[in-house]
Amino acid sequence: MSEKETSTSSWIVYPPLRNALLAGIIALIAFVLEFTAFQNHSLSLGLYIIAIILGGYIWIWEGIEELIYERKISISMLMIWATAGASYLHMWDEAAALVVLYGAAEGIEEYTFSKTRNAIQSLLDLAPKEAMVLRNGKTETVPAHTLKIGDAFIVLPGDSIPTDGTIVEGASTLDESPVTGESVPVVKK
Repeated sequence: MSEKETSTSSWIVYPPLRNALLAGIIALIAFVLEFTAFQNHSLSLGLYIIAIILGGYIWIWEGIEELIYERKISISMLMIWATAGASYLHMWDEAAALVVLYGAAEGIEEYTFSKTRNAIQSLLDLAPKEAMVLRNGKTETVPAHTLKIGDAFIVLPGDSIPTDGTIVEGASTLDESPVTGESVPVVKK
C-alpha cells in the first residue's frame, strides 16, 4: 500500500495502530484469563508473549536499528529494556501494557504525521502550476515556480493565485478557504 493510500485509509489498516489495538485485545484476554476462575497461567503467558511480539515488533526493530546504525539510544530502546525487565520479573501483564501503550502512542504519532503531510500536499496541489506574467507590456504564461520577487502576474476572475503577492490594480473576491478554512470568498482590492 502506498503512503498516500495508507494515510487516506482508515487507521485500522495502518500497521502500527492496528498492531497496538490487536495486542491490547490479546493482552486484555490474557489478563481476564489470568485473574478469573480459569487461572490458566500457561495460556495467559502465551497470549501475553503474542501481544508483546505483535504490538512491539515495529518499534523494537526501529530501536535496535537506531542503536546499531546511528549508535544512539532512543526512547524505543528504553522501552525495550523496560519491557524486558518486566518480563524478567514475570510481570507479563505490565510488559504487555508497556508494549500496547507505547505502540499505540508511536502509531498515533506516525498516522497523524502522515495525515498532516498529505493534507499539506493537497493544499500545495491546489496552487496553479502556471502564471500569466506581464513583461514588457505583454502577457506570457510561465511555470509558477519560476516567478521572482517583483514579477507582475495577472489573475483572471475564477483563477487561483499562484503565489503570495500584493494587488496592484483591480478588485475581486478570493476564495481563501484552503488557507483559512473560511468558506465565504473575501473581497480584495
